[in-house]
Amino acid sequence: MKALNESGYWMGWITAVTVCCICCAALAAKLFASEMVCTGVDDEHCLREWVSALGSWAAVPAAVITVVFLSKQIAQTQNQHQERLEIDLRPSVEIAKKAKEVAKLLIPKVNDIKKLWNVPYEDRIYPDFGQTHEFHMLFLDANLENDIFDRFEKEVTHVSSPQLAWLRSSIACEMIVNRPCEESDFPYVRQQVLIQCDLFCQWMERCVRAADEYISDCDRKIGKQVVTSSADTA
Repeated sequence: MKALNESGYWMGWITAVTVCCICCAALAAKLFASEMVCTGVDDEHCLREWVSALGSWAAVPAAVITVVFLSKQIAQTQNQHQERLEIDLRPSVEIAKKAKEVAKLLIPKVNDIKKLWNVPYEDRIYPDFGQTHEFHMLFLDANLENDIFDRFEKEVTHVSSPQLAWLRSSIACEMIVNRPCEESDFPYVRQQVLIQCDLFCQWMERCVRAADEYISDCDRKIGKQVVTSSADTA
């Protein structure tokens, strides 16, 4: 900002000095020409006419310099506006980027949990599916409580269907239920785990899309890419 102010200050002085030099040169040329051309008659307005003519021509380069100076000032003002906007948007963009990164990491992990449960009772790889149910619900709950998702909804944008608070409540309710471990109960317990996992993945996928839309909107506002996410390049 200081460099831009100094540039405008010196450009103003350069413009003023240039105009003065042009005017002085025009006046000197007129005085020299009046000695050679004017007749010396008392009512002759030679000086006034030459000053008027040369003054008009001198205004042309001065106007050109002024236009160039103003165009540079406008460009600098626009750049300053974009820089300020980028600074203002940077914190929320970082939050969106982080939320997107975490969500993209969690989706495949929860899909792996779904694969473990989406098998017949005889093919399960865990002996006590009641404890496994509890462990997986704790996993979903702990990751859903990540502070980055709260900040994303409060400071960036809201993710709906399912709502974050409702999803947390649903998983919390499933956590406190003591699911039976009999073979006949396995289909129902499996269904409940898959439902919670599906809801979890739905919210994470919507979070990723909402983050992408927000970052793209910020890109359009400042006319360039604000932040590149490491998760995008992975």
